[in-house]
Amino acid sequence: MNEMTVPSTIREAYVQASSFLAGRGRQASGGTSGGGAPSGETAGSGTSGGGASSGETTGSGTPGIGTSGEASGAAGTREEGGAASGTPGQDPGRAALLLLRALLGCDQGDLILRWHDPFPADQWERWTEWLRRKADGEPVQYITGEAPFCGRLFRVTPAVLVPRPETELLVERVSRIAQEMFGPDGALTAADIGTGSGAIAVTLALLHPHWRVIATDLSPEALEVARANARALGADARMDFVCGDLLEPLARRGVIADVLVSNPPYVPTGEIAGLMPEVRDHEPRLALDGGEDGLDKYRLLVRELPLLPALPRLIGLEVGAGQAEAVAALLAEAARWERIERVRDYSGIERHVIAVR
Repeated sequence: MNEMTVPSTIREAYVQASSFLAGRGRQASGGTSGGGAPSGETAGSGTSGGGASSGETTGSGTPGIGTSGEASGAAGTREEGGAASGTPGQDPGRAALLLLRALLGCDQGDLILRWHDPFPADQWERWTEWLRRKADGEPVQYITGEAPFCGRLFRVTPAVLVPRPETELLVERVSRIAQEMFGPDGALTAADIGTGSGAIAVTLALLHPHWRVIATDLSPEALEVARANARALGADARMDFVCGDLLEPLARRGVIADVLVSNPPYVPTGEIAGLMPEVRDHEPRLALDGGEDGLDKYRLLVRELPLLPALPRLIGLEVGAGQAEAVAALLAEAARWERIERVRDYSGIERHVIAVR
């Protein structure tokens, strides 16, 4: 960081940081890229396409507003990796913008209004440390300790996967179908298997005040993060957190789950080495590795369904690219369903499998 000096304005900090991260990215790739202001990035599948990226600069050097998903720093899919990194193939301008917003504790609009304000010199040490970590490939969300999901900020640590925007679609579809089945005030039990940060479970509890939501995870560290998010967002009174693998915690407790959702590990083991460094080197392998073909956890989950006191009325699963047909077939073999549907994400990939009975 010796090549950087304390910037005089917030805008100068942004330009300086973008240039630093871009330079580190070129060094890492062993090549060069065109000069000029950092360009906007269209994130991979799972992020909304079109529009200016939030890391994009206008002719005046002011950051573009971008789409809501991009402005909130959403990560890419697990198959592709996260966005906003100084590593090759990712946008250093967007990373600098997201870090700057977190450092100053402001949203996009406030940042633009403060664009020419003095940079707070007392934040310089923290700022340079953040940039160093980002240049080393650490996800922005782990550096700032938070990630957006369904309009709320969730605490994240390296013990949990960074919530992805395509998972919001799973929550939306499950919520809509559940309301159609049980009514808007239906009192029921929902279970989130492999909850991680608790993004799915906590959001369902907040959307449905009459639901009881059980969140399970094999990692005690992940469960602590989920509990903290539930407390911070005011959902903990209607939630239970149970440590265990897949459906074992529900079977052990004799839980009758009306709704069951899960976003299990689905990256084939042999593909993990080819993931973006931001994901491969920093996100928990436990939440990534789905076995030889990526389907191990789905097979186990379906195999354990008979252990439950009753079959859930609604199951929603997130899957990897190209896996929806196989997962739908697993569910179809396990029980008789009224329907099984495959839901596409923002990029047209079949990302979720929903079974209803």
